[in-house]
Amino acid sequence: MIEAWEARLAGDSADAERRFEAARELAQVRGYRYLTAGRVANLPIYDLVERIEAVAAQGRGRDQKPRDIEAAALLGGAEAPPITVSRALELFWTLAADRVHGKSADQIRRWRNTRSSTSRTK
Repeated sequence: MIEAWEARLAGDSADAERRFEAARELAQVRGYRYLTAGRVANLPIYDLVERIEAVAAQGRGRDQKPRDIEAAALLGGAEAPPITVSRALELFWTLAADRVHGKSADQIRRWRNTRSSTSRTK
């Protein structure tokens, strides 16, 4: 229950990536896999109704905002945010962490500079 509230609170953010991740986490906490709205619409009718009833059950007697967050998580209302160039570079550094393992701070700096330089010579 606490995980669900934490995911809900994280979803009440202006940050698109954080909202999307919170929707995925909330769906998982509720026992569902996050699906896009198009994929939810193509589910068998029983599964679709089950998701709709889960949203309705969680939102009873509450403010509209938590129900909207719940619906985004279970019915696919949260869209995956586009990745900006600067965010792509941040993701690359995370994914390439194994390539700098064991290097000194100066070696890491030089390794990063060669990959993030905008003016490369031929």
